Amino acid sequence: MPLSSAFSTSAILMWDDTRFVTSVAIVNPSVVPTTVAITVRDVNGVVIGTANIPLGANSKTEAVMRNIPGLSSVAGNRGSADFTVTAGFVAVLGLRSDGLALTSIPTAQE
Repeated sequence: MPLSSAFSTSAILMWDDTRFVTSVAIVNPSVVPTTVAITVRDVNGVVIGTANIPLGANSKTEAVMRNIPGLSSVAGNRGSADFTVTAGFVAVLGLRSDGLALTSIPTAQE
C-alpha cells in the first residue's frame, strides 16, 4: 500500500466520501512529539474542515476521516486533505472502503 515518505513534513490525500468511506493512518516516524494539522478542502478548494492530532514520538493513529473532530463535513463530499507538521515528520496512508472492498489511496508530497 502506498505510504507517503517517512521524511516529509506534509502530504496531500485526494478523497471521495460520496460513495465510499475514507480512512487514514497517520504516523509520526520521528523521535520528537508533533501535532499533525489537517486541512480538508472540497472539490472547489474551499476549506470545509480542520483538525489537529497530537502524536507522540514514533507513534501512529488511525481513524475514519469523517469521525475526526472537525472533519465531519467530509461525509457526502470529495476533495483533498493536507496533513502538515512543523516539527518532526509525518507519513500518511489513505484507505477507501465501500463496505465490501478496501483499497489504498496514494498520497503525494507537497
